[in-house]
Amino acid sequence: MADLEERLSNLEGQTDKHAVAIDALRTDIANLRVELRTDIAAIRSDMALRSETAELGRQIASMRVDMATRGELAELRNDMSRKFDIIDAKIDRHFVWLMGMMVTGFITVIGALVGVVYR
Repeated sequence: MADLEERLSNLEGQTDKHAVAIDALRTDIANLRVELRTDIAAIRSDMALRSETAELGRQIASMRVDMATRGELAELRNDMSRKFDIIDAKIDRHFVWLMGMMVTGFITVIGALVGVVYR
């Protein structure tokens, strides 16, 4: 009988070890499930951001096409270029006139000083 009792106690010990191992496995599997769920949620949010980014890219591309095809913008650019060319020409002309007046004034002052010195 002792032999049977030893075997039974040995079997109970192994069963306890297996129960502890199974509990550890259950805990590990539960932790793995939590990690997988959080990773899947992160991946889904990344996918949602990527789809939103792609949608924004398509909208920007369509707006660029609309802007490029509008004749109003090209006409406005041409008008502004012409106006700036006219203003630029006026500024150049006024600058030359002002420089001429300053040189003339400088020569007049120098002439007056020379006249005073040699009198």
